[in-house]
Amino acid sequence: MVWQKYKIRVIQRKEKIITFATLKLIKMKQVYKAVFASIILMLFSVSCTKFGVAKSQIIKSEVTDGMNLDVEAVIIDDGGCDYFVEKGFCYSLFREPSLTDIYSVSIKVAESDTAMFFKTSVNLPIVDTFYYVRAYVKNNAGLSYSNQVKISTKIEDIETKNR
Repeated sequence: MVWQKYKIRVIQRKEKIITFATLKLIKMKQVYKAVFASIILMLFSVSCTKFGVAKSQIIKSEVTDGMNLDVEAVIIDDGGCDYFVEKGFCYSLFREPSLTDIYSVSIKVAESDTAMFFKTSVNLPIVDTFYYVRAYVKNNAGLSYSNQVKISTKIEDIETKNR
């Protein structure tokens, strides 16, 4: 009789342990499913169909009052991605300004958006010289720069334009 009571308790205890372990496993599966679903959602919400770098082009660059640069750019190829991590412009007194060049100044225009057009206005520090300007775009596939535009802040060039 004692043996049977003990056997029943052991069986009940094993069932409780098995039931507890099964519940834990079910909860873990639900957590993993939720995590997996959120990862999939993130991947598809920021998707790239061909995973290439986006390409931009400067469409307007104008110096006014000798020191103010108005520049506009458009993304001409999104690289198959519908999301842009960062967009902006770089300018320098030297050719091919970039984000990593110590002589270049970069201006971040937008972060985390899908707009294909961007622009900015900059007060240039030195008058009566030439600047080089490029737009840049970062997407999930990488960083690219636009065509380079040479801007003159020479007084006689600005006066000729304004006539």
